[in-house]
Amino acid sequence: KENGPVDSSSQKEDHQNFKNLSWQKALDRACRDPFDETAKLSGLDQVETMITELHSSLSIDSKLKKDMIRITRHIRNGDILLNDPTRCFLREGDLVKRSNRS
Repeated sequence: KENGPVDSSSQKEDHQNFKNLSWQKALDRACRDPFDETAKLSGLDQVETMITELHSSLSIDSKLKKDMIRITRHIRNGDILLNDPTRCFLREGDLVKRSNRS
């Protein structure tokens, strides 16, 4: 793969995509009037909710990663499976090869 110049316009678009998300629009509405105390409190509540959800998500990700490491220890060269962060296992158990013979 050739390393060419980075397209800064597409990078800028990627970094600005959050502005179209519903949580950002709601936060912008809440913070529109700097003198509206109720809106400020609403904005803070939204931020607190997002932080709580992020913490919960990170905890789940951490547990899944630990489970993946534990499971791959049972597979020869299983550490290769950890190279793909999107990979997950549906269940744990013995592998059974079935024959297609009638």
